[in-house]
Amino acid sequence: RTLIIDLSPPFDCHVGIDLCEALENSFAIACTLSGASRIPFFSIFVLNGCAE
Repeated sequence: RTLIIDLSPPFDCHVGIDLCEALENSFAIACTLSGASRIPFFSIFVLNGCAE
């Protein structure tokens, strides 16, 4: 499963970084609450025009 996030303007690069970290943490918690992982492979890709 893959989640693609497009952070084209008017988004700020810092907002994108914070958003990705929040999503990663949320999915990590959601996957571990029910015991065995129900989402064995999951990726978050961010499309932006900013240098990190």
